[in-house]
Amino acid sequence: MPQNSEDRPLARGLGRAAGRAAQSFRENQRADDARLRAERARLTAEDEERLERRRADRERDLAARDAAESDAGLVHPLLKVACLYWLAVTVVLVGIAGAFLWNGARAQDSGEPVIDPLTGMESVGVLGGATGQFTMGTAVALLAAASLWGWIGLLRRRRSAIGTLTFIAVLLAAPAFLRANGLLIILAVVMLLGAALVWLPPVRSRVRR
Repeated sequence: MPQNSEDRPLARGLGRAAGRAAQSFRENQRADDARLRAERARLTAEDEERLERRRADRERDLAARDAAESDAGLVHPLLKVACLYWLAVTVVLVGIAGAFLWNGARAQDSGEPVIDPLTGMESVGVLGGATGQFTMGTAVALLAAASLWGWIGLLRRRRSAIGTLTFIAVLLAAPAFLRANGLLIILAVVMLLGAALVWLPPVRSRVRR
């Protein structure tokens, strides 16, 4: 019994020492975690600051290049080609819309069979009558108007022009490939080439406003 009485204070002392050691370890661990979080936050902030400086430097360089080209009256050849290309596409769309509307008016007046302006074959089904031709003509005219808007944006170097022209190209290309018509596929390829043209770096870097 006396020996047990002597062991209790020792055990309590060891327990308190172990508790203090565990608490000290936890506090040190929390402090290390806090320092690690602070270091990570500092490194992240420095990385973001470096990236922002690089972006700002690039924007200044591009703005200086654009100003120099503008003062000299120069336009990058690819940007000029893109503008002419989409002007031609817009004219083609206007012509197709006019052909649909003319076919619709002729069918409404004479009742003759409708000839598809894209295939040269007689239109049947939904597009076979005047209503279908008017509907297609109106739809293509709206796309031509959107293409004209994108072309104007490209002339003014508006960033939104790239998205507008790409959307028009995809919107026209999808049904063309689904219908598997030769002329429609050619038109789709022309549209997709126009979309690829405005995404080329020399064009895209100059359309930033």
